[in-house]
Amino acid sequence: MPGRKIPLIQGEYYHVYNRGVNRQKIFSGRESYERAYKAIFFYQNVNLPMKLSDFNKLPPCEQQVLFDKTRSEKKFHVEILSFVLMPNHFHFQLKQLSDHGISIFMSNFENSYARYLNTAIERVGPLYQGRFKTQHIKTREQFIHTSAYIHLNPYSSGVLSSTEELLQYKYSSLSFYSGKEKDDLIATEKILSYFSNRDSYMKFVLDRADYQKRLKSNSKLKSHSRGGI
Repeated sequence: MPGRKIPLIQGEYYHVYNRGVNRQKIFSGRESYERAYKAIFFYQNVNLPMKLSDFNKLPPCEQQVLFDKTRSEKKFHVEILSFVLMPNHFHFQLKQLSDHGISIFMSNFENSYARYLNTAIERVGPLYQGRFKTQHIKTREQFIHTSAYIHLNPYSSGVLSSTEELLQYKYSSLSFYSGKEKDDLIATEKILSYFSNRDSYMKFVLDRADYQKRLKSNSKLKSHSRGGI
């Protein structure tokens, strides 16, 4: 596996993201989002029983048994603290748990989804705008603000028009923080440890919603004024 200019460090936290080539959509309908959502938690595992395309051919009950068995081994490339899937991009907040864990996870996730989409809609060519990008999270402030930024993305980017819709958005980890989702798929404990309870975290996120939306809007205006996209 080719090395990165700045290696990713085991035990460290990163903001990881990528977008569609030429900012084109990579997720459109419910099926595409659900396929990507499933791929996230499938390829998080180190010991994969098979490819996701073969896994999906199994009856649902067999899928659940095999998925639960694999996760019970608790051998993961990454710990997932937060994520969001957007029409033309995605964000993750990850902790690297194994050597090259983030690169392996992202390669498996991106390649699996690209193969699925290219087959489903008979497209050719690259799906993503180059290799995924990373930002090393080094401080407590970065840590909690990255989580809020990721969770607010559907609202601040204009995909959703209200914070009420944001709370119902299926393709992010926010529902795990609100307590709506009870599974242990998302490692919420670390971020929630900085708050008195779940409600306190949710208030922190939602109080930033309009501020982040204004920042996003100003950023787009500056990009257009420079001739950007």
